[in-house]
Amino acid sequence: MISQTGSTSSDTGPSGAGPEHAGRSRQVLADVAKALAHPDRIWILQLLGDGERSVAELRACTGQVASTLSSHLAVLRHADLVSVRREGPVVCYALVDSSALGVLASLREVVVGAMDRRDVAFGALPEERRRTE
Repeated sequence: MISQTGSTSSDTGPSGAGPEHAGRSRQVLADVAKALAHPDRIWILQLLGDGERSVAELRACTGQVASTLSSHLAVLRHADLVSVRREGPVVCYALVDSSALGVLASLREVVVGAMDRRDVAFGALPEERRRTE
């Protein structure tokens, strides 16, 4: 639908803001989706769900070399999913908002449903897969 200002309803974001806001909102959503698109970054978010951790703790948990972990943390920072705090030589990371864990839980439900549908399509019963996990 075209409004009197010439914009369409699809040009506005959820709050009814203009196309600039909607475009920015889509970019932020894409940044968050990119951050969640790697299994190691999901793992890091899950680890941070238990509370703040130092880079050394994250390296010990994940077994990642410093440069790889740093790259993953940079993507998570860019998406505004984690915050960084320095205390002398120690660098610590924490979740900005625990709602990221809720998003992961929702995605997990989607994935389980998709796996169940694929199992059925290929002749395996979802219950059989769950017994082996």
